[in-house]
Amino acid sequence: VILIGEMRDYETIGIAITSAETGHLVFGTLHTSSAAQTVSRIIDVFPSDQVEQVKTQLAGNLFGVVSQVLLPTIDGNGRYCACEIMFTT
Repeated sequence: VILIGEMRDYETIGIAITSAETGHLVFGTLHTSSAAQTVSRIIDVFPSDQVEQVKTQLAGNLFGVVSQVLLPTIDGNGRYCACEIMFTT
């Protein structure tokens, strides 16, 4: 099991994808506001000549994405967690 605290650049994301391809369970974090934006961010950090390869690698290795955001309560005195879970099919 590999945990990557923040995946900010294509080198780190590339290592995560390669690790997943070799059988490791990889967890990583990105600062995004939705599951779809997470996938887009992963793809967008790579140079254009690597994008198709990365899409193929993600299609074969990505199990799911969990996105969470803190929203204010109606009374404004607190926050609650809203979660989005996207599984691959």
